Amino acid sequence: FIGTLFFLMAAEYPHWVFFTLPIFCALISGPTLWFLAKKENLPNVLKFLGMSIVGLIYCGLMPSISYQIALAENGLVLFFLHLAVVFSGDISAYFAGRFFGNRKLHETLSPKKTLEGAVGGLFGSVLTGLAWAYFFELEVSLALLLVVFLMTAIFAQLGDLFKSFFKRLANVKDSGGIMPGHGGILDRIDGVIFSSAVFYMFVLGFFKP
Repeated sequence: FIGTLFFLMAAEYPHWVFFTLPIFCALISGPTLWFLAKKENLPNVLKFLGMSIVGLIYCGLMPSISYQIALAENGLVLFFLHLAVVFSGDISAYFAGRFFGNRKLHETLSPKKTLEGAVGGLFGSVLTGLAWAYFFELEVSLALLLVVFLMTAIFAQLGDLFKSFFKRLANVKDSGGIMPGHGGILDRIDGVIFSSAVFYMFVLGFFKP
């Protein structure tokens, strides 16, 4: 409930996040410490509290940035551009890893991901972004577009590893069962969530579709 409320606040009033984030963290921390903290379980309470606050930021604050992209001038074009860059990177990484993958990217966090797959994902994201930018005539230099799409792709892959970290901690294969074959909703949008701030920064500064 607190995470949903924070998402709504951050989406509608982004300039108030600086004030509201500490408030919502306190709303989580106060009751947690009051009702759960005992001498014998303080390390577990600290772990629970840390994960709760990370979850608040991950599932509350970060998705609200994607909402801000959609609200920008010609926001739907930019929003779907962001999705295209991330999703094409996922697809390219899958096929590059399947056909060329030999070296593990990070076996502890994600045993199936390979370095070759990661590189292929970066190429796929950048090429898709450039094609989209050409089709919609984005008035941005080629060099800047390369930087934007590459950084977005890198952060998207970091987001995938971050979500894998949570799944390893929870000892689950998928984040949910709503999207069979995709691992759950979080598995589909983890890269979008993690790269939204980077992409939005460039949207604010440079993109004039």
